[in-house]
Amino acid sequence: MTWIGHNSLKSACKMDSLDLREICRQYSVLPAIISAEGSVSYEDLAGLIAATLRNISNAGITAGETVAVLSEHNIEQVIFLLALIQSGAIAIPLNTRFPASAIRKTLSDLQCKQLFVSSAFGKYPATGSLRVRKISSVLGREIADDTGCLEAIPFTRRSNIILTSGSRGVPKAAVHYMGNHYYSALGSAENIEAGTGDRWMLTLPLFHVGGLAIIFRCLLAGASIVIPDDKLPIENNAQKYHITHLSLVGTQFYRIMQDVNSFKKINRLHAILLGGGAIDRKMIKKAFINGLPVFVSYGLTEMSSQVTTTRRNDKLEKLYTAGKLLPFRELRIAADNEILVRGPTLFAGYYLQGEIHRSLKDGWFATGDLAALDEEGFLNVLGRKDNMFISGGENIHPEEIEQALMDIPAVESAVVVDVPDIEYGARPCAFIQAREKLDISDIRSFLSERIQRYKIPSYYFFEHVETGELKAQRMKLRQKALSRLRIQSDPVV
Repeated sequence: MTWIGHNSLKSACKMDSLDLREICRQYSVLPAIISAEGSVSYEDLAGLIAATLRNISNAGITAGETVAVLSEHNIEQVIFLLALIQSGAIAIPLNTRFPASAIRKTLSDLQCKQLFVSSAFGKYPATGSLRVRKISSVLGREIADDTGCLEAIPFTRRSNIILTSGSRGVPKAAVHYMGNHYYSALGSAENIEAGTGDRWMLTLPLFHVGGLAIIFRCLLAGASIVIPDDKLPIENNAQKYHITHLSLVGTQFYRIMQDVNSFKKINRLHAILLGGGAIDRKMIKKAFINGLPVFVSYGLTEMSSQVTTTRRNDKLEKLYTAGKLLPFRELRIAADNEILVRGPTLFAGYYLQGEIHRSLKDGWFATGDLAALDEEGFLNVLGRKDNMFISGGENIHPEEIEQALMDIPAVESAVVVDVPDIEYGARPCAFIQAREKLDISDIRSFLSERIQRYKIPSYYFFEHVETGELKAQRMKLRQKALSRLRIQSDPVV
């Protein structure tokens, strides 16, 4: 077993609360939030949170109560979420793509009786005990002069719930403490510097922990949270708002890097943080060659965003890894190669029937991800434990095959699933989206130089492949493969 720990900011560990009032006083007239609607200074942010906090109290929202929020990115969303956390309520930012029926069931399971929606969602129907109100009905319109109600938020306070995908597609409700976000931001700042005058674009949704992480990184640094214009591409927003820091998932990064005019628009950024899953190595290499300041990371909701991240000036081969451990996290590789984590960023647990549950192995949280550490401490993620299958007695990780397929210049996306096999127990089947017609013999030859022979897929389907929400996509593609192979005996399709 391998273990790494890092906890170098000793003085910060003595703190036990986050003081929004003090943060806003310190950064005063500097812009806290910037958007097409206008901007809000740190000083005004404190006043608006205070005014909203009083309205929240008058609306009967109590500390410890779960309160759901359904909103697109805008200034009122950020202010309302911060005011909810300040009030002691547990904020539940919801996926705006969820159908109404799924939202109602989720909120029922979470015993949530309050849902606040933005004007974009019109008259959202209330059902049963669920009360639906507009965010605007409680949002402070006049900036409060007296911000004394903004008391320091204890690190032990439960601040939010993030819905994260479960092993069978059923969302798990991950609860975070205030301290989780604080230490996540603090550790990130040791590796990716940000400060007054910097601007971090809110490119990730606040219903994912990566979006919330941007908020707290900016607050601690005195940087500006920039809400992009959703009518413009990310790269155009970067130019329009003079962005310095950008967080992207693989799909966003891939789209930008396809067009030379697009990635030239982000070549003056200070940092581009990549995460949310595997990143196409061809795109990483292109970014490296063009001098883009990319930071590749591994993280998870349960650890409040990043766990490991590459460093500035790392060599190209290190950018193909997930980087090194950040401060305020601990990481251990178990005997079966599963990543185990713990530390101040580790979440409170999963919310279930009014209680919070967290299963640990000797104090460590099992991530379900498999990885190895190289001799310098860089993390190489192998894939999901629940994606691994056995073929002829050998362990196969679909992610390794997918990455090898993505190294083929014409391949745009690839997903590998397992299908039953009488002789081997299971065999890999590849779904490939390519820019041009590919010969299967050429694919096999290409793969034979990069992965072991038994990992080369037996079956190939060429079609459009979505890689978002990959867990659900694998299940769908596996069912599609099984259906097709029942009627086609030819092992090569």
